[in-house]
Amino acid sequence: MDIYSFVIEMQIVNSDGDLEPEGLQIFNFYTAKPQDPNNDVNPRNARDCAIWNKLVNGALQHRDPRSQTWPYVEFTVAEGARVLQTNEHGSVWWSDDVECWGSSDRFPPF
Repeated sequence: MDIYSFVIEMQIVNSDGDLEPEGLQIFNFYTAKPQDPNNDVNPRNARDCAIWNKLVNGALQHRDPRSQTWPYVEFTVAEGARVLQTNEHGSVWWSDDVECWGSSDRFPPF
């Protein structure tokens, strides 16, 4: 079974612009394919997360350094998400139960 990792580094949205603490990373593991592709609302959730990650990373690389807003990826796990337990990574969600999309904070820092 193929497993993907989506690593999120915690940052404060709409901060004052000073450097934030680094190193707080949350590793999210999910399956490459849904558990039940025939009845899944979006059987391509895993692929969509990879696409959004690529788009947002590109936006970050080309972001105007004077901009006061930042693009980011929202990674959402459904309430009651089904979990696989592995001896390699611990908990792995089925991709049926995750969603990703790109976004941007709308306001400059306070």
